[in-house]
Amino acid sequence: MVIPENTRSMAVAQKKNQGGANLVLMAIGIVFIPLVLTFGLWHYMRLRGKYLKSKGVRRVVDIWNLGVPFYSFAGVVLGTYMLIITTYSNYQALSYAVIIVALYIGIKLAQRSASCYFGAAIIPESGTVVFPEDMAGYGIEDYIKLKFIRNLSRMDEVELNDIEKISRQSGKRLYIHGPFGSRGISFTNKQKRDECIAAIQSVAKRKPTLINEFESSN
Repeated sequence: MVIPENTRSMAVAQKKNQGGANLVLMAIGIVFIPLVLTFGLWHYMRLRGKYLKSKGVRRVVDIWNLGVPFYSFAGVVLGTYMLIITTYSNYQALSYAVIIVALYIGIKLAQRSASCYFGAAIIPESGTVVFPEDMAGYGIEDYIKLKFIRNLSRMDEVELNDIEKISRQSGKRLYIHGPFGSRGISFTNKQKRDECIAAIQSVAKRKPTLINEFESSN
């Protein structure tokens, strides 16, 4: 059977495009992931240098908080892979745009991972508590401005003497309240949450009121 020339050309072009897509995906594995992880490590070292240089710092680390940014990063890598596979043949420019966007989001998620691993730090010298930015209070305008991506690397800093109340609801989050509004600090277990509360109360000169709300046994 004779294969029509146009069919043969399409097959050759498709094979060529598939080869190009494979090269791009290989580049992602060799360059993208190590580059993103390097940014995450750099961000963690920067946080250590900025907040842990003074004596007496009380740091509460909950490594299981890495779960959300880790799975988000895995989703970005998988989504990038699928988009390149489906768009490279006909929309190469779009594929490259996807890579650039994915690189930016990947770096931000790596920095978020570093922030989550850093955890919460109570710093007596500066009289502050530092923790990963709480995005629960973001409004529609903040999401339109993509702050939920842009601020992934940010840390919240609150003056200990500004904390008027601490509340712990049924769950593993604690909330601090004061003139700054309310901020939430997330943990994956109540032991870490209560450790953070105890550290804040022991360092703060003006002891905040602890509100013990109803808790379940979970």
